[in-house]
Order: sequence, then C-alpha cells, then structure tokens
Amino acid sequence: MKKLLIGVAVCAAWSGPVGAQVNAPNESGVAMGHVHMNVRDVEAHKKFWVELGATAVRVGTAEAVKMDGLLIVLREQAPTGPTDGSTINHFGVLVPQFAALRTHLETTDIKMDPAREGSGDLRQSSAYGPDEFRVELTEDPSLTTGLASHHLHYNVPDPAEVQRWYAATLMVAPGTRARWQAGDVPGMNLTYGAIPEGGPTPVHTKGRLIDHVGFEVTNLEAFAKKLEASGVKLDTPYQRDHELGVSSVFLTDPWGVTIELTEGLRAF
Repeated sequence: MKKLLIGVAVCAAWSGPVGAQVNAPNESGVAMGHVHMNVRDVEAHKKFWVELGATAVRVGTAEAVKMDGLLIVLREQAPTGPTDGSTINHFGVLVPQFAALRTHLETTDIKMDPAREGSGDLRQSSAYGPDEFRVELTEDPSLTTGLASHHLHYNVPDPAEVQRWYAATLMVAPGTRARWQAGDVPGMNLTYGAIPEGGPTPVHTKGRLIDHVGFEVTNLEAFAKKLEASGVKLDTPYQRDHELGVSSVFLTDPWGVTIELTEGLRAF
C-alpha cells in the first residue's frame, strides 16, 4: 500500500459525506486537518468518541470519527506507549455542557473527572478512554455542535523555540493560551508547555497512541518546495493520488512530532 494511503489521505474514499470537519484556512493557506491514532481496539475507541459527541465515519476501509474542526483516524495497531511521556501529552476538545455530558456518561463505563472551575465561566475536566487515553474537556456553552477541536498540548524543553519554529515553518500564529505560550491555526490551538524541572525528555510521537498530527494546506506542492528551500527535511516527498484527489507530505519537527501535510481533505 502506498505511503499516502497509510496516512489520512485515504479519507478521500469516505463512503458518505463527512461535512466541514476541516476549517477554512488562514491567510497562509493552513488549517488543522487530523490526528492519527494507533489503538488496540478500534471499536472501543470509536465508541468512546461517539459517547463524547463525535460522529463515526468510514475512511476508506478504516474507521474514524469527526468533530467540528478535526478528523481522528483510528489505526488498529498496538501503540508503543500512551500520550503521556511523548511530546504531545494530550489534546483537548470543546463540549457544550458538562452537566448534560456527565449525566450521559453515568450510563457508560467512561470516567470523567469533576469539573475544574477556572477564570470567568471556564470549566474544564478530563475523560478517560482505552489505551490510557485522556482527553481534556473544556465547556463552551455557545457551541452548537456536539464536540469541537480545541488544543494539542505539547511538553517541550523550550516553549519559545517551539513557538518560533511552528510560526516560521507551518504558519501557526504565535500567541498565548492561559499561562502557556501557544500558536493558532483554524481548528486548533497548539499549546507549548514546558517540561517540569528535572522531568524526563519526552519521546517522539511515531508509534505512540497519538502517532502524528495533520495540517491541511492550500497549494501543498508549492508549500513543500518552500519548506525544502528553507532547509526543512521532508520524510516523504510531495505525492498526489490522482484517483483520490488528495496530496500529502510527511515531516518531523525538531522535538519528534510526526506531521502530515495534506491537500484535499477540505473537499470531503
């Protein structure tokens, strides 16, 4: 099977419409696209996400779930480790109401922590799924969908350096989220958390529960050429599957996060 089909680009073969899971791009043509997970039990993970409010979809022959702003592809492969301990420690989603979600989850075997009260009306919690998976939940009463993407939380030695790299390389607008340095693209906030003093250096994502993350890029071929011209090493060259109408490129950031860039997700 082609490398392209191992990544999310196979999503072009969805058996039904997926809706606007990928947001419109920023001025540089970049938006969040997907998160690719290695899981022991696809059905268990799919059930977990559906209970939280995501929608199950088919990605060719693979299973996936979608939410506003994000597609999660589930590959049946034992992960080499959980998210905890890797560069991407966890990711977070928005939910419309904690009370309604907690009432629903009480009828399932999904554990949800008590809500943490933040500044203003901010309420956060965590839910726990298979394979030691933890997703952070942030309440957003204005949300009109069941679930929406929110943030990817990195653990890195130097957050400012990571912020600069993502801004220069992937056009992720620098900013802050709460007390952390961060970056934003449509559909996702990248939160750059510092490794606790004396803590171990996180390992790369490839093979872990969160294997890689994906960004949807307009005019990907030209974008990839600019990356190479600037000295960024690509793990795979630009390639296009004309039958599927989806292009992709893989690279790895300096802290071990595998990244897939795609073009064509937005059409599905």
